[in-house]
Amino acid sequence: MFNITLSELLLDMVKICPRCGTPNNDFSPMCVRCGYQFPPPTGYNPPPYVPPAGYTPPPFGKKKKSTPIVAVVVLVILVLAIGGYLYYKGVFTPARAPVAPSTVVSTYTSIMTTTVQPTTSTTTVQPTQTSTTVQPTTSTTTTVQPTPTSTSPPVTLEDLNCAVSFNGKDQYFIAPIFTTILNGKNTSLGMFSYIAMKYHEETIAVRAYLTPNTSGVLIGLSANTLPPSSPHYGWASLVYMSHGELIMAEYSYAKYQLFKVGVGSPVNGQVTYGMNVSITSPGFYWVVLEEWTNNNSTYFAGYINGQLIAELYAQAANASTLFGCSPPYNTRCPIEFSLIGTGYTEFWPMTNDQFPSWCPFNGSINSIVVYPYVLNHSQIAQLSNNTAPGGYFALFTASSKWYNQATGTWQAYNNPQLELTGRGDSHLITE
Repeated sequence: MFNITLSELLLDMVKICPRCGTPNNDFSPMCVRCGYQFPPPTGYNPPPYVPPAGYTPPPFGKKKKSTPIVAVVVLVILVLAIGGYLYYKGVFTPARAPVAPSTVVSTYTSIMTTTVQPTTSTTTVQPTQTSTTVQPTTSTTTTVQPTPTSTSPPVTLEDLNCAVSFNGKDQYFIAPIFTTILNGKNTSLGMFSYIAMKYHEETIAVRAYLTPNTSGVLIGLSANTLPPSSPHYGWASLVYMSHGELIMAEYSYAKYQLFKVGVGSPVNGQVTYGMNVSITSPGFYWVVLEEWTNNNSTYFAGYINGQLIAELYAQAANASTLFGCSPPYNTRCPIEFSLIGTGYTEFWPMTNDQFPSWCPFNGSINSIVVYPYVLNHSQIAQLSNNTAPGGYFALFTASSKWYNQATGTWQAYNNPQLELTGRGDSHLITE
């Protein structure tokens, strides 16, 4: 009968663009010339049969079997119908992008009166039963380039009643300083800023002995100035005590907004936004500060003894001092000095009569742990039970083994090359 193959049949199927008149393959979703969107196919309807010229039907009588031809036609129709359906589903039903689950923001109506008690209860914020924590530092004249172990194992902290004390006058530590390439130049960065700018996330945990009368900055940043000179830019007091309140504050040119409230209260300063929680009883507290960037936003969260104080966010990536954003101007600058035990507090929230000035710490520190990532809730709970989760960049714990009172240097537990360099009078260590 007809020597027609399936491929020839498919190639002969065309449709005419109603806009420009261009012939297009029947399965084309749009015109190849003008881009006109064809309506989705509704199935294949074969054209009516027209006998070729000169064809004479056979005489009436016994018909020849046409089963093979019918089978071919039915097969072609099925193939076209199934192919058209699959094509329609693939072209006109695009896959959806995954939708992030909604975030539940929990708030409290009585947050302004929330206090923290140093007890052994597991349901309220309690200071741990050990001495205070401190941040690692390094010499201002020596740049170190150690490579800390990337898989530091978990460690149960010992010497929990040992602490390095600060006199609230002139004692502080300078964290290690790293040299990196920034904007094509060799640039010095303090350890806290170095980690944040390299990994885009960071956790700084300090175990400190606090009382309602404790005051001063535990964790501070300074671009290029040390006490007693006053910096003109690039300063921040990240964690500090003032008038019975533990405060965490940051600067962001994009302005922080409240994301979650825990056991503390949000606090708004002139150029900063932060959080605070009351300290009403003496004791040892785990204070955890976390910062990270995600989806072009910067997040800032604080914890005390495993419980969330508050979480803030700014709608810009790397928009805080820790990531190199300089207050009081909306500029970028390297932060050379990561400080433990002092910080500058001009215009900082709830510093009251202490600004503008350096605010030295008058408490004690037992341990400092710095991570190049954000701890999850179970890891923060583990830390509040005096076990440091693995993967820390540097861990400093107070003991005569790691702190040399004669030289004022404090070596890291996981890497002796990382040292905190003491300034001012020699720090005392109590064991």
